[in-house]
Amino acid sequence: MKNKYFIILLFTLVFGVSQLMLSQELPLVSNFSSDVYNAEKQNWDITQSEDKKIYIANNKGLLTYDGERWGLHIVPNESIIRSVKAYGNRVYTGSYMEFGYWQTNAKGNLHYTSLVDKLKISLIEDEEFWNILQLDKWVLFQSLNRIYIYDTQAEIFKIIDASESIRNMVLLDGTIYFQKQNSGLFKLENGVEKLYLDHEILHDDVVVNMFKKEETIWLVLQNKGIYQFKDQNILKLNTFNQEFDRSSFYSAIALKNGGFALGTISNGVFILDELGKITHHLSRNNVINNNTVLALFEDKNQNIWLGLDNGLSSVHNSISTQAYKDVYGKLGSVYAAAIYGDNLYLGTNQGLFFRPNNSQDEFEFIEGTQGQVWTLNVHNNSLFCGHNTGTFIVNENQVQKISDVQGTWVFKTIEDHPEWLLQGNYSGLYILEYKNQQWQLRNKVKGFNISSRFVELYNNKVFVNHEYKGLYTLEIDSLFHQMKSVKIDSLKKGHNSGLITYNDQLLYADKDGVFKYNSTSNTFVKDSIYSLSYDASQYISGKLVVSDNKLWTFSTDYINYFTPGKLSTDAQKSSVKLPQSLRHSVTGYESVLNLSNNRFLIGSTDGYTIVSVEDNETVTDNDVRLQKVTYGRLENDEMQAVDLNSAPEIPFNHNNIQFLYSAFDFSKEKTVEYQYKLDGFHEHWSSWSKMPQKYFENLPYGNYQFQVRSKIGNTVSKLPATFSFTIMRPWYASNIAIASYIILFALLSYITNNLYKRHYQKQQQAILLQNQKEIELKEYEKEQELMKFRNEKLKEEIETKNRELAVSTMSLIKRNEFLSKIKKELTSVKEIKSIKAVVKTIDNNLNNEDDWEFFKEAFNNADKDFFKRLKEKHPALTPNDLKLCAYLRLNLSSKEIAALLNISTRSTEVKRYRLRKKMNLPHEASLNSYILEI
Repeated sequence: MKNKYFIILLFTLVFGVSQLMLSQELPLVSNFSSDVYNAEKQNWDITQSEDKKIYIANNKGLLTYDGERWGLHIVPNESIIRSVKAYGNRVYTGSYMEFGYWQTNAKGNLHYTSLVDKLKISLIEDEEFWNILQLDKWVLFQSLNRIYIYDTQAEIFKIIDASESIRNMVLLDGTIYFQKQNSGLFKLENGVEKLYLDHEILHDDVVVNMFKKEETIWLVLQNKGIYQFKDQNILKLNTFNQEFDRSSFYSAIALKNGGFALGTISNGVFILDELGKITHHLSRNNVINNNTVLALFEDKNQNIWLGLDNGLSSVHNSISTQAYKDVYGKLGSVYAAAIYGDNLYLGTNQGLFFRPNNSQDEFEFIEGTQGQVWTLNVHNNSLFCGHNTGTFIVNENQVQKISDVQGTWVFKTIEDHPEWLLQGNYSGLYILEYKNQQWQLRNKVKGFNISSRFVELYNNKVFVNHEYKGLYTLEIDSLFHQMKSVKIDSLKKGHNSGLITYNDQLLYADKDGVFKYNSTSNTFVKDSIYSLSYDASQYISGKLVVSDNKLWTFSTDYINYFTPGKLSTDAQKSSVKLPQSLRHSVTGYESVLNLSNNRFLIGSTDGYTIVSVEDNETVTDNDVRLQKVTYGRLENDEMQAVDLNSAPEIPFNHNNIQFLYSAFDFSKEKTVEYQYKLDGFHEHWSSWSKMPQKYFENLPYGNYQFQVRSKIGNTVSKLPATFSFTIMRPWYASNIAIASYIILFALLSYITNNLYKRHYQKQQQAILLQNQKEIELKEYEKEQELMKFRNEKLKEEIETKNRELAVSTMSLIKRNEFLSKIKKELTSVKEIKSIKAVVKTIDNNLNNEDDWEFFKEAFNNADKDFFKRLKEKHPALTPNDLKLCAYLRLNLSSKEIAALLNISTRSTEVKRYRLRKKMNLPHEASLNSYILEI
């Protein structure tokens, strides 16, 4: 039975320790798969050069990483690189039957030099180099059978042969140590091996690494853990951790903070403090890619790099950002957190949990809180829990339900009434009251039934924000029983919007920014300072949280916080680079809790993240460096690299330039952005961008200087990286071409001058000719006007004569009619003989040819050539016929014509008939019309 209980106790201890390690608060980790760095999965060794670039020994070759881009470089024999070491401006690598060094030339390209070929070294068959160390001017390459010592100054080497297999080689305190199989630990003195330690624990185990703490040597053994060696005494270090004790170690390093990192074969990596106490256990179960850690390396910024059997991981050990991962899904998503008494409480979608504050104990579930916890609030020394099922008072590990009203979102204190507490629920607003030494539900505020998740009391009004219905302004009676008025604000409804009171200001936030309430106009006005935390590409949630007098906002890549201004009323903005992909916040339900010393707990979907804002406000070194400059005809064509230490002259037909640069930030804690300008092309700095490269297309010829600077978080690099270059003139802009242009221009000017002279002469002649034509035209126009004047005058004369002719004709007609009438009267008196003489006189006047001649002359003046045309057409006409035609031309009637001819009307008709026959007019033709048309 005792054995049974012992086994149960041991199992419980081991399982408990295991659970503890799985549920610890862990540093943030960046993982890189082989698909990311585009090489093989296994990574054997890691180093960093003076310019901060990371080099990794990979199965496919040498990997490089500058924080922005990966590169792969393959050794000539295409073998696996097992070891790598940066020293000076060289990077030494060891592989199968090969070792040598890589150097970056002035164009930014890595070139390999084989020391085996250069120094004509004879290697042992199938020799492979697993370790490289550097001491003073020597670089040592270790295989399983030999150590090659290379003098970098004299360019010579010596070989130390081992009678037994060399298991490992270590540099400690300026001395080289190496272990021989079954023969203990040796050291090199004056280039000669000397036994340092021979102990039975070394005979059947491998020394992974050695560290020195004051006068004590720490030995990390592959299977037996850590031993401390001092004064010939060896003592095992007890970590009191079964997981650690069962692990087999493959890699180990000392950290700059005095601690250690130990990589295992199948159990991830353990991080220990300077006393050997385990602080973190990172494995595939929580944060890293793979459990087999082949290599460990700490870079200049204290990031711990893990070369894994499958991928790479970078542990950001230097920053105070840690994550608690709920590996087994016990907690769920954290919606609220609070410190009450000596405990830390977490409200999740699965209930309420607690554990002692500042401990690594497991969180315990509080019975009776199953379901969704929305909020935790400490008020009047009581911890209130807003739950899906109602409201609880929390006391240690127990709860008391004080309200069954479902869905308690939020609690708000009421000024002048410390015994009251306003709470928002699914169904509106309720009042809690402290009465008879306990809290209880007092009443519902009638007249408002909208779900009240965001509630603020401001200027004697209650503001309630509902992201789908809008922002309500409520006026409630003094006893908080009944609504007096309900008003919806004109603000646009905002998805994931937020409402908070901060620094005596009422703030509303959505994707359009942060709006501040103006009490005078009762409107919300956009605030330019707070709105800096949002933009179109970064908006994820408008939730606002106040913790430790800081206003917290959340975006895609950042957690931003504002603090009251020290020298002005404007708030001061700071940012912590913690992307949503790492923090895993519940969008729209973000929570922040001040733990202590500016350490803040951020709730997530699988635990929480702890951020220290002080550690995120400084950057030690973020100088940007140019990695490569290339030029070519087109971006897609093969580009030629240039010497970064020169000011090259680039042919004009290769005037497409690309710049690659990096700030060497491996922690990824803050966003790295770049800003550039090209003097000679545009004189102003560009906008900040995350792109670590810039391509200029079709640059005109001239002198240029490219400048680039970086910004990590809010800190701008001290000095920009610069590069000067010249785009040469094209052939058509060369000096010879310009001289040819001058000569050609002079020749063209001479020819053009002559052509212009001829042109002007011709133009002058044309102008003269044109003027002459214009003069002639004007004279012609004058003649035309004169002729027109004469014609008008003639026309007037003709009209006058026509009028005279008409008058004279009518006068003749009247006169003849009058004479005919007198003749008729006289003829009737036959008795008087003297009357005959009078009648004869009348007849003479009626047949007076002078009248006809006068008429004919007048008619010819009025209608010239009529008689001529008439005679040409009808030459047989007699003078009497012509006379009749003239009268008909005047359109006189037969009666009027009879009076003129002194004949009867009948006789006139006979004359007309005869005239028609002479003219051969058809019966239906009109004689008058015919004569008028002649």
